[in-house]
Amino acid sequence: MLTMPLAATGANEPAPLEAALSTTPHPIISVSNDTQLSELIASSGWSGSGTEGDPYVIEGLDIDAQGATNAIFIGGTAQHLTIRGCFLHNTTYLFGSFPFNGNCGATIYNASNVTLEQNVCTGHGRGLALYQSTNVTIRNNTCYGNVHGIGLYFSHGNILMGNNCTSDGTDGIHFEDSPSNVLDGNRCIQNGRFGICLTGNCNTNVLSNNTLVNNSDAGIRLSGASNLNRVVGNLATGNQGYGINIQSSNGNEIYGNTISENRGATSDFNASRVQGYDNGNNRWNSTINGNRWGDWTGPDANRDGLVDVAYTIDGGANHDQLPMAPMSILISHPMEAETVNASTVVVSGIAYPNCPLSINGALVYVGPDGSFSYPLSLFEGRNLVEVRSLHPLGTVVAFVNVTYFNELRAELEELKGRVDGLTDALNGAMDGLDAAMENITLLDADLNDTQAQLNGTRGWLRSVEDQLSDCYDDLNLTDEEVDSLLDQVAALKASLIDLRDSLNLTDEQAAALEGALNAAIADLSSAEDHLETLRSDVDGLQEDRLPLILGLAGLAVGVLSLVLFALVYTRRIKLH
Repeated sequence: MLTMPLAATGANEPAPLEAALSTTPHPIISVSNDTQLSELIASSGWSGSGTEGDPYVIEGLDIDAQGATNAIFIGGTAQHLTIRGCFLHNTTYLFGSFPFNGNCGATIYNASNVTLEQNVCTGHGRGLALYQSTNVTIRNNTCYGNVHGIGLYFSHGNILMGNNCTSDGTDGIHFEDSPSNVLDGNRCIQNGRFGICLTGNCNTNVLSNNTLVNNSDAGIRLSGASNLNRVVGNLATGNQGYGINIQSSNGNEIYGNTISENRGATSDFNASRVQGYDNGNNRWNSTINGNRWGDWTGPDANRDGLVDVAYTIDGGANHDQLPMAPMSILISHPMEAETVNASTVVVSGIAYPNCPLSINGALVYVGPDGSFSYPLSLFEGRNLVEVRSLHPLGTVVAFVNVTYFNELRAELEELKGRVDGLTDALNGAMDGLDAAMENITLLDADLNDTQAQLNGTRGWLRSVEDQLSDCYDDLNLTDEEVDSLLDQVAALKASLIDLRDSLNLTDEQAAALEGALNAAIADLSSAEDHLETLRSDVDGLQEDRLPLILGLAGLAVGVLSLVLFALVYTRRIKLH
């Protein structure tokens, strides 16, 4: 059952809509003819010229009636007038007498061409009222905390649409002796008696698409010879009385309404809680369908959308001969939120036979038993599958969500990611190899320089060897020959020092080579010392030729060994 928060009758606290209005305090308004209306508009500086295309406009007023009989009274006018967005409150919470003392937020008396819209009315006998008026539109107003929300008396040819009549003490909308009006899309909720009440010769009215919820008696009540009305497409639910109650009235048509959970009824039928009453002669179905009753849902063996057994109405011999069954489409495959690995899924289920069916816009054959099956192409990712049946009683739609997951594409994406990672690794390795090759190129150039220097050293050593041979043959050296030999040894020493400094190696073998070169340099330094001594005393040296020969021979052997070691070392570096 639908429930609403309770609100006290009478002058309640301001509704949220009222707080949203932009209003200016203003005294009550009373107009009895077109002249007075024109003078009021002009003197107040309000807009409009009173024509259909440019009506007079009374807008955005906060009128506290302070116990007066009307907040706004418009009588005897035919010029076009709109009353919009006003807060009308506090006449008297009692029924008054028409035409002048109705205790209404706004009374329209013996007038036409008036529009009342987006007003808020509370604390009155009637929030808005028409008396002997025609061609009046009452739309999108909120009436709460009145005795009646909206009342029509001896008025015809008017339209009431989209109004909210809530927590009024008696009826949300009340008609007396008012024929040929339209009530469409109004909401009458939690009122003290009826949601909508038509009584006393209210004939040929149309009540459509209204919502009647949680009222203290019936959702809709027709009585007192209210004949030939059409009650179509309304929702009556959770009312304490009948969903629709017809008393002493005939020739009315009631169909296409949804009537549930009234009189304490549940989804299970209970003969003591029937939800419709009719003691007259009225039709509770058209030639196509009746009403949808919350406690009368089957059977529907042929799936024509109609329950196979009539619904009995309390109060007499009336029945709804064509009660509407709950209408639905069963999608058996795929299941909701199912994930599939193929780009096509077969959509199958049960719908209504002999009714056009479409799946995502494509027409689909329906078998005699209502079964259907259709291969639907899917996009990768989430797909919404819509199955739509064009039933004579109304379009029926069912939805299911299915996700297409392309496993092959996912595997390829994963493989691509791995290949990309391997490519990055190979690129990194190639960069490392390029750097190594550059280092090797630089090292090869250094080794070539080293080899050239060693070749030069070898040449020097051969010169020394020749000198030693000459010395061995004949140690009768002159001063010039000693100086020449000393210069050559000094040059060789300098060359080895340059060779040592140019290597600048850091590993074990480089250290060994550097040590050997340092030893050779030391030997050459010693040779220099001996040659200095030799130059000072050549004669003495001639007497002791054998030690000198052996020393110089040892020096030559050591230097030759060093050259040989350097050559072998450089070849090892190249091999590595």
